[in-house]
Amino acid sequence: MSGEGYATPQPHSRSRPTVIEVAVLGHALSFWVDRGVFSSQHLDPGTEILLAALPPVAGRAVLDMGAGWGAIGLSLSRLGRAGRVVLIDVNERAVTLVRETARQWGISADVRLADGYQGLAEDERFDLIVTNPPVRSGKGTYYPWVEQASAHLAKGGSFWAVIRTKQGAASLARHMQQHLDRCRRVARQSGYEVWVGDRREAP
Repeated sequence: MSGEGYATPQPHSRSRPTVIEVAVLGHALSFWVDRGVFSSQHLDPGTEILLAALPPVAGRAVLDMGAGWGAIGLSLSRLGRAGRVVLIDVNERAVTLVRETARQWGISADVRLADGYQGLAEDERFDLIVTNPPVRSGKGTYYPWVEQASAHLAKGGSFWAVIRTKQGAASLARHMQQHLDRCRRVARQSGYEVWVGDRREAP
């Protein structure tokens, strides 16, 4: 990433939307992408590793935080047959892309333009909260996603995140351990780590 952060409500780069075809969990899928949205030319390796590490989501409620052009949330909706998927991003261009891809696929997409959990009702709960966080936007952007995760996880729910080892995996893991239960690394590949933590029950 360079220049403006992808956690920018209105990207300054000139919009140039296009369609790319990527392999997701062994399936060829076409997505709308654009400049000013993370990984606009290919499926990010971290996202690919995260998707492969996730448990079955069929019939479950999933929240895709910092959804970008929708690689995680839309794929889990279509391929994983998740019961309910909500995609949240603060980037207006990203939200537009998700909606256009969903229209192209002929599926409905609950995508919300919002800064983190501000896009949710207080009582909304999910079985999984999943993210490839915008690391270069700073910890102030995505650490609150960890801190507030338990408030939006259903009983038995878990928070999943992928991050490069050299871009703060160890510190993110420690932060998750402070706010979630049974935190563990479930994948390590090509310089990326996938960490998961369970909802912390109120004392």
